[in-house]
Amino acid sequence: MATPTGKARCIICEKEKSAVRCEGCSQMFCYNHLPIHHQELSKQLDEIEQNRDLLRQ
Repeated sequence: MATPTGKARCIICEKEKSAVRCEGCSQMFCYNHLPIHHQELSKQLDEIEQNRDLLRQ
């Protein structure tokens, strides 16, 4: 999901620290905010799956 890139600005806290680039959206996240981003993506995927299930009924 992510690739280490060294010092960069986190898209959420905007602090320059060790960060990784999300390969899905190409945005930079510090190690504190990367799990939050992952959780948001998982939540979005869950919603898509629920909508798909509703359409199948």
